[in-house]
Amino acid sequence: YSWRGGEYNATGVYYDSLATAAGCDSVFVLNLTVNPSNEYTENDIALCQGETITWRGQTITETGFYTDTVTNNYGCYDVYKVNAVVYPTYYFTDTVVTCDNEPYTWTNHPNVTVPTTAGSYTLYDRQQTMALGCDSVYTLYLTINPTYYVENTATTCDNVPYVWEGHNVTIPTTAGTYTIWDSLQTSAGCDSVYKLTLTVNPTYYVENNATTCDNVPYVWEGHNVTIPTTAGIYTIWDSLHTTVGCDSVYKLTLMVNPTYASSETATVCSYELPYSWRGGEYNATGVYYDSLATAAGCDSVFVLNLTVNPSNEYTENDIALCQGETITWRGQTITETGFYTDTVTNNYGCYDVYKVNVIVNPTFAFADTVTLCDNELPYMWHGMNRTQTGDYYDRLQTVNGCDSVYSLHLIVNPTYTITEQVTICSADAPYQWHGQNYTVSGVYYDSLMTAAGCDSVRVLALTVNPTNNYYEADTICSSELPYQWRGRNISIAGLHTDTIPNTYGCDDIYHLNLTINQVAVTNIFDTICLGDAYQMYGFDTLPLTYGVVYDQQILATQVGCDSIVNLTLVVNRTYLYVTTDETCENEPYTWRGQEYTATGTYYDNFTTQSGCDSVYVLNLTVNPVYDVYVEDSMYVYQNYTNYGLDITPVEVGDVEYPIYYQTESGCDSIIHLTIHVMFNAGVEDHVVTREFKMYPNPTQNVLNIKGEDMDKVFVYDGHGKLLMIENADSDTFTQIQMGQYAPGYYVVRIQLTDGQYVNRKIMVRP
Repeated sequence: YSWRGGEYNATGVYYDSLATAAGCDSVFVLNLTVNPSNEYTENDIALCQGETITWRGQTITETGFYTDTVTNNYGCYDVYKVNAVVYPTYYFTDTVVTCDNEPYTWTNHPNVTVPTTAGSYTLYDRQQTMALGCDSVYTLYLTINPTYYVENTATTCDNVPYVWEGHNVTIPTTAGTYTIWDSLQTSAGCDSVYKLTLTVNPTYYVENNATTCDNVPYVWEGHNVTIPTTAGIYTIWDSLHTTVGCDSVYKLTLMVNPTYASSETATVCSYELPYSWRGGEYNATGVYYDSLATAAGCDSVFVLNLTVNPSNEYTENDIALCQGETITWRGQTITETGFYTDTVTNNYGCYDVYKVNVIVNPTFAFADTVTLCDNELPYMWHGMNRTQTGDYYDRLQTVNGCDSVYSLHLIVNPTYTITEQVTICSADAPYQWHGQNYTVSGVYYDSLMTAAGCDSVRVLALTVNPTNNYYEADTICSSELPYQWRGRNISIAGLHTDTIPNTYGCDDIYHLNLTINQVAVTNIFDTICLGDAYQMYGFDTLPLTYGVVYDQQILATQVGCDSIVNLTLVVNRTYLYVTTDETCENEPYTWRGQEYTATGTYYDNFTTQSGCDSVYVLNLTVNPVYDVYVEDSMYVYQNYTNYGLDITPVEVGDVEYPIYYQTESGCDSIIHLTIHVMFNAGVEDHVVTREFKMYPNPTQNVLNIKGEDMDKVFVYDGHGKLLMIENADSDTFTQIQMGQYAPGYYVVRIQLTDGQYVNRKIMVRP
């Protein structure tokens, strides 16, 4: 605090003197109060990466020092500080490839269910770190390759050894039926099991009986004979001449049993659900199937095309009325509280229901009659002052906005008042009035009752003006002279008086008895450094700023006056230079000739010419950089958009991408991404190239397929899971329904009559 050329840093009384032209001292006194401004450091806050906490109105998500400034009871600022530390979470990635007949156990993750069916999976688990309690995220990229079970049936003659292509298995050559097994490994290292049912026929008369259904063409192995496909019983003959000249005569008795197909179409409203059909209940639009085996074991297929039209319910906002009001809602006149509905036929022929809740709030009427005297006026009623006889009305709204009516019938009877004004001095008291003595100012009453019961009042307004004697006694020290009393400067001890007429015309007398005692003053001059405590000559002070500090001790003498010790203390300056900065862990930070590579607070000291220590402080934050290796997998022709990429691989194999980015702290980091690109398992084998058209692509409902030699249609999702099998409508054209599948990519596989396949990738759009 600057005063008369000096600076002051503590509460106290400070003095300065100036000689007048006549050589006499003029003394200036400063009573200085220094109110406190405090600094509070709270306990550190610990967070895990991704957590948020609110501290004194601030949302904290990152490591750092946070402050809050509050005005205290003295009008000064108190500063609250806290250090927030955000601890990291960790990410661990495993990639595993196995077979569907070899279940994989994810060690140390017992709470995660590991799939056992073929496909590609990404599994996650969270575990807390031991020290900090923050989550560590574990990711498992699991590929389960399928095994295959292939079953074949073959027929040969006992003099013609059967060759099982690709299998090193001994084949029987004597007549009979044999089951032969072999296993081979796929390219992914998984076992595939092959079963061969071999019939070795002798080279003579062979008679067979067979049964089939008219939708399952019967294959007579080894015979170039047309097999009937319509229901009936047939005898079919064939003869073969072996290479050694032996005839084998074959007779086949074939029973072809019929199959049946039935289709239904139904349309219902949503409030008629569920729809019952063939023992099942259905709740959504769609095509549903049911099959029933005939006595001969052939399927009869029932098809239901179900359309569910919507029926909606709309609830409108509540309607509030006052008692007696009327409103029309959707053609209905409403006057009472209740729930009202309206039913409307929508565009689908179903009912939409509209609902509304009506509340009728009441109104109220209140009547009052009041009789009073006119000296009781004004009469406060409903916030208004009423002063005469009459009828009054007021309206108020209830909390629901409806009127309530209040009425007042007011009767005012008169009173009579006779008033006297009297003024005296207190020395003239008591004053006699109506048989009573009065000594103090006031309004006094004497009353008579009127016929209407109201008082007739006599009023005395008495003013008693004071004549006062005031006595004072005081003791001061000589340093407090001259003594100011009632506009006079008094410099000598003794009895002093002052008499003046008061404002009422009466005399007031003031008396003062003054005692004067002497004081002593001692001045001390000294020097210290800022930050050091001064504890000499009975003083104990710690200056907070550099410059000249004045302090004072006041000691009581035997006569009760202070003995004053004045301290003039020169506080030499120290220096504190604080630097707060940050860098990346791959960029050493240079400060005052030194390099620093770790987060921390660093110090450097020097001494000034006055011998006082000064300090340089560096608060350094070293932000991390990251070099992360990540693996991922996908299918060929899929779109990959993770880590800011947008790619669609067209070849199988491993692809590496370096991804450069900056952290939020501005430090360069890199992600090394390896993508394993693979085929959809079970879909890519036995693919041939032919002229096939699939349209529209993308499709929203029906997919048209044109080609040749078509037999069956298979639909797989993007993970290779089989969703549909249908027979082709004809060998050159077929349609399939895709509207029941979610938007995305699918693989359509066409099985040809020669056993080969055609694959196409199609998209279902929203």
